[in-house]
Amino acid sequence: MENGNFERTVLVEFPNMEIAKEVYQSKGYQAALMIIESSADRDFVIVEGL
Repeated sequence: MENGNFERTVLVEFPNMEIAKEVYQSKGYQAALMIIESSADRDFVIVEGL
């Protein structure tokens, strides 16, 4: 949320915080980040209890 200018917001619900962190740290997600790292600005925020 650093500059507050986002073209889209994606909200994903996970059963719990542990699974959300596992997904973020997964090989597949990390590989995807490497592909888009120079072409997209993004913030990844995990919020518990919504």
